[in-house]
Amino acid sequence: MHFNISIVEDDRIFAEVLRRRMMMQGFAPISVFNTGQSFLDSLVKAPDLIFMDYDLGDDRIRNSN
Repeated sequence: MHFNISIVEDDRIFAEVLRRRMMMQGFAPISVFNTGQSFLDSLVKAPDLIFMDYDLGDDRIRNSN
């Protein structure tokens, strides 16, 4: 299947496990980002599906409130 999938996850091991499981199911391409900012900086076209960590732990974003 050809869907543009993004994983936004600060736990690199979990992100890699999720990426591999998705690829084993035939999904590709899959982009992995370790911060919300790196994901936002890379956006050119909206992905079809985003797996996003609920609590990324980005101190810069958390401290801006």
